[in-house]
Amino acid sequence: MSTRRTRLPSFDNALTSPANWTVELENMYIDIMVEHVKRGDRNTTTFSKPAWKQIRQKFYFRTGNKYDLKQFKNKFNQLRTRYRVFKKLLTLPPGFHWDPVLRTPTAPDDVWDNYIKDNPDAKRFRKAGCPEYDKLGIIYGDSSKLEYIADKNNQDLILADTDLEQQREGDLHSDTPPSAQFEANLTPNLSEDVEGDLDDDIHQRSNMHSHSRRGKREKINTEMSDAIKFMAQAYNRRIDTLVEHAEKYSIGKCIKILENMEGLPMRTYLKATKMFQEQGWRETFIEMSEDRRKGWLEAVMSGEI
Repeated sequence: MSTRRTRLPSFDNALTSPANWTVELENMYIDIMVEHVKRGDRNTTTFSKPAWKQIRQKFYFRTGNKYDLKQFKNKFNQLRTRYRVFKKLLTLPPGFHWDPVLRTPTAPDDVWDNYIKDNPDAKRFRKAGCPEYDKLGIIYGDSSKLEYIADKNNQDLILADTDLEQQREGDLHSDTPPSAQFEANLTPNLSEDVEGDLDDDIHQRSNMHSHSRRGKREKINTEMSDAIKFMAQAYNRRIDTLVEHAEKYSIGKCIKILENMEGLPMRTYLKATKMFQEQGWRETFIEMSEDRRKGWLEAVMSGEI
């Protein structure tokens, strides 16, 4: 008797269902968002409208679940809060120390109790840390705006003459873009030696000042643009490194190894998948030899780990 694989209806014809965010579905959502950040679809603090639709479509075809946009945005905001709370915890408040094996801050119970009173959202990190933190850093990291700035039309980088004068005097507005910090080091010398009598001198200085300001502005724009592009390229290299590390030690890779192990009891399988929620255990398991993995699984089942 042959079996047929159920074919999903088109995205537009599929029915929207209530969101049920399991760990697996949440990780899938995070992976999809990372893909779109690498494509440059997160230009501000959120995704563009077309990107949101593509994210929903990818999620639907990979999981079979169609959630509405509000459900995705709610989870987006929840994950951003999680990222910020764990980022704060990484500063290692008094009483906390870094566990290099579990890759998470740890502390005695009384320290945790006091910290959670003031930071209730940190409670979830007490047992399992934040395995998805690296990927959340890609999605919510502040530096993700650099590529967007670098790719903007050069017209957006041109500063008006009045702005140049204000910047020379240090009269900068609080919303000045980050690129403005380069100007102090990029300003060329404007001194000129002009010959001629007083009238010619005034006339020549006026013309040269106009050309000098124009040339200065163009040079600043070019050097600022180059500097910003360099920063964007450096950030993209960092993203590639983080993504490569996250993919190398992903839960999916650990699950695939378990699936290929013959005779593995279901209870051992399930307990191992819980251990894999912590990135440190995923790294340990993947780097082990096959014999060591079997011994590790036995230790997990016996409660030694």
